[in-house]
Amino acid sequence: MLEADGAVIGFCSVYQQTLAALFVSPEHQGRGVGAQLLANAMSAKSTLELSVYAANASAIRFYEKQGFVTVRERLDEHTGQPEKVMCWRALS
Repeated sequence: MLEADGAVIGFCSVYQQTLAALFVSPEHQGRGVGAQLLANAMSAKSTLELSVYAANASAIRFYEKQGFVTVRERLDEHTGQPEKVMCWRALS
């Protein structure tokens, strides 16, 4: 979790090897907050996987910039929306 002036501006949640959530307040997007949160998560893991809606092009570009690659596509079991499963592995 990251705060600025006593307010939460972003957080991420990791469960096992899955990045379950990464949220940055809209007014703080594009300022490196998401990259910082993700870097913290990546420093504790050797691999991470996530799912992102295929229509969310900006999120996909963000994750690709951080080193994630698409490993498969599927339909979200709850919404039926197409999503990409992306994976990152640490270089060792």
